[in-house]
Amino acid sequence: MTEAQKKLPILNLYLDDSGTRHPSKKQGKKAAHGYDWFALGGVLVHEEYEDKARHLHAAFVEKWGVIAPLHSSEIRSQNEGFLWLSNPRACAHRFHEHVATDSTMMWPPIPRHVATLLR
Repeated sequence: MTEAQKKLPILNLYLDDSGTRHPSKKQGKKAAHGYDWFALGGVLVHEEYEDKARHLHAAFVEKWGVIAPLHSSEIRSQNEGFLWLSNPRACAHRFHEHVATDSTMMWPPIPRHVATLLR
């Protein structure tokens, strides 16, 4: 076996969380939606595809003029960096449709591993 064959692949892990910070503990502010859950999601990108993934991300944020991190809770609630989605002329429907169906960020042409844990 050569040294190159012995080398383990490098995977970059990207995580995001959503939901109540203290499920079932009655601490902190209760979310307006009233749900009592927490989710942790992540994506593993192989090192060799890192540049391609970053290019896809840059193209997406440039197309939509996004300057905030892509946190699903802020996108869904249309607040903080995504307050502009609450404007009727903001094409919010097209933005959500792009993220959910047509987006190369959701279905990139690169190998990746995705997982979500719910509580």
